[in-house]
Amino acid sequence: ELCFDKHGHKVLAWLLKPGDKHFFAPYELESLSLPAPTSLKEPEKRQQELLKAIRPSIQAVLLADPVKAMSSDSARELFIAYLDSEWDSQLVAALIAGCVKAADEEEMGALNTGVFVAGMLTLLRRESKSVDTDLALPFWQKVLSPRLEKAVTTRCSFIMSALLKRKGKVAE
Repeated sequence: ELCFDKHGHKVLAWLLKPGDKHFFAPYELESLSLPAPTSLKEPEKRQQELLKAIRPSIQAVLLADPVKAMSSDSARELFIAYLDSEWDSQLVAALIAGCVKAADEEEMGALNTGVFVAGMLTLLRRESKSVDTDLALPFWQKVLSPRLEKAVTTRCSFIMSALLKRKGKVAE
């Protein structure tokens, strides 16, 4: 699928977050800024029309297995771009539910991978009430806290550290 493809996910990420320096290298940004003389529509209008058509398909793929998406280099970037473009509480709830299942696996399963941890740390750096209420607090309450002894000995300890640095209910 395009979401998990090394190069394909960038096309989708461009629709979600065009020109975002977090997702695109300088040479990619330079290439994509070249004029399109045969285009009949303004780039912003074209991007919005394409996004309206493709966003539900991206959401469906990410909802199917959010932990797998966050554990894949390519899909993780798309997952983050998707949430950065428009917060989706349903997707975050599915991620938490998937994390609960993965946490019961040996050594916290996919949650104990560098790719997953890096993705969670990126999301947790977002300053938003939605991040606190939909992601940070439920991740702590449902995933880490019930398995604290197990989680401390895995890469999840980096996520715990990030949660402690957050202000508000999560840090308490």
